[in-house]
Amino acid sequence: MKITKIILGLPILFGLTACQMSEGAKQSKQDERAELAKVEKDENYICRTVKKTGSNMYTRRCITKEAHQREKESAHNAMSELNRSWNKNGG
Repeated sequence: MKITKIILGLPILFGLTACQMSEGAKQSKQDERAELAKVEKDENYICRTVKKTGSNMYTRRCITKEAHQREKESAHNAMSELNRSWNKNGG
Protein backbone atom coordinates (compact mmCIF):
# COMPACT_ATOMS: atom_id res chain seq x y z
CA MET A 1 0.00 0.00 0.00
CA LYS A 2 2.79 2.43 0.89
CA ILE A 3 4.68 1.55 -2.28
CA THR A 4 1.61 2.33 -4.39
CA LYS A 5 1.30 5.77 -2.74
CA ILE A 6 4.97 6.48 -3.35
CA ILE A 7 4.78 5.35 -6.96
CA LEU A 8 1.70 7.50 -7.57
CA GLY A 9 3.11 10.49 -5.67
CA LEU A 10 6.44 10.74 -7.48
CA PRO A 11 5.09 11.89 -10.87
CA ILE A 12 2.99 14.54 -9.13
CA LEU A 13 6.03 15.77 -7.21
CA PHE A 14 8.14 15.92 -10.37
CA GLY A 15 5.36 17.71 -12.23
CA LEU A 16 5.05 20.40 -9.57
CA THR A 17 8.80 20.88 -9.47
CA ALA A 18 8.93 21.28 -13.26
CA CYS A 19 6.15 23.89 -13.15
CA GLN A 20 8.01 25.90 -10.54
CA MET A 21 11.24 25.78 -12.57
CA SER A 22 9.49 26.96 -15.70
CA GLU A 23 8.08 29.99 -13.82
CA GLY A 24 11.61 31.01 -12.88
CA ALA A 25 12.74 30.55 -16.47
CA LYS A 26 9.85 32.71 -17.70
CA GLN A 27 10.84 35.53 -15.32
CA SER A 28 14.46 35.26 -16.43
CA LYS A 29 13.41 35.43 -20.09
CA GLN A 30 11.28 38.52 -19.41
CA ASP A 31 14.21 40.21 -17.66
CA GLU A 32 16.45 39.34 -20.60
CA ARG A 33 13.98 40.83 -23.08
CA ALA A 34 13.67 44.03 -21.04
CA GLU A 35 17.46 44.41 -20.89
CA LEU A 36 17.74 43.74 -24.62
CA ALA A 37 15.12 46.41 -25.37
CA LYS A 38 17.15 48.97 -23.37
CA VAL A 39 20.37 48.07 -25.15
CA GLU A 40 18.79 48.17 -28.63
CA LYS A 41 17.78 51.81 -28.04
CA ASP A 42 21.32 52.77 -27.00
CA GLU A 43 23.33 54.23 -29.89
CA ASN A 44 26.61 52.81 -28.52
CA TYR A 45 25.50 49.24 -29.22
CA ILE A 46 25.17 47.19 -32.39
CA CYS A 47 22.56 44.42 -32.25
CA ARG A 48 22.36 41.57 -34.73
CA THR A 49 20.47 38.33 -35.06
CA VAL A 50 22.99 35.50 -35.33
CA LYS A 51 22.68 31.77 -35.91
CA LYS A 52 24.91 29.58 -33.79
CA THR A 53 27.04 27.07 -35.66
CA GLY A 54 25.37 23.68 -35.76
CA SER A 55 22.01 25.05 -34.66
CA ASN A 56 18.86 26.22 -36.39
CA MET A 57 18.09 28.64 -33.56
CA TYR A 58 18.80 32.35 -33.86
CA THR A 59 19.80 34.59 -30.97
CA ARG A 60 20.03 38.34 -30.63
CA ARG A 61 23.57 39.57 -29.91
CA CYS A 62 24.32 43.12 -28.84
CA ILE A 63 27.86 44.46 -28.41
CA THR A 64 29.37 47.92 -28.17
CA LYS A 65 30.59 49.62 -31.32
CA GLU A 66 34.16 49.47 -29.99
CA ALA A 67 33.94 45.71 -29.36
CA HIS A 68 32.46 45.22 -32.82
CA GLN A 69 35.37 47.15 -34.36
CA ARG A 70 37.90 45.06 -32.40
CA GLU A 71 36.23 41.81 -33.55
CA LYS A 72 36.21 43.04 -37.14
CA GLU A 73 39.91 43.95 -37.00
CA SER A 74 40.79 40.66 -35.32
CA ALA A 75 38.97 38.66 -38.00
CA HIS A 76 40.64 40.70 -40.74
CA ASN A 77 44.09 40.15 -39.19
CA ALA A 78 43.45 36.41 -38.82
CA MET A 79 42.45 36.13 -42.49
CA SER A 80 45.48 38.16 -43.58
CA GLU A 81 47.78 35.93 -41.55
CA LEU A 82 46.16 32.82 -42.97
CA ASN A 83 46.54 34.18 -46.51
CA ARG A 84 50.22 35.01 -45.87
CA SER A 85 51.00 31.54 -44.57
CA TRP A 86 49.05 29.99 -47.43
CA ASN A 87 51.08 31.92 -50.02
CA LYS A 88 54.37 31.33 -48.20
CA ASN A 89 53.87 27.56 -48.10
CA GLY A 90 52.76 27.34 -51.70
CA GLY A 91 49.10 26.68 -50.98
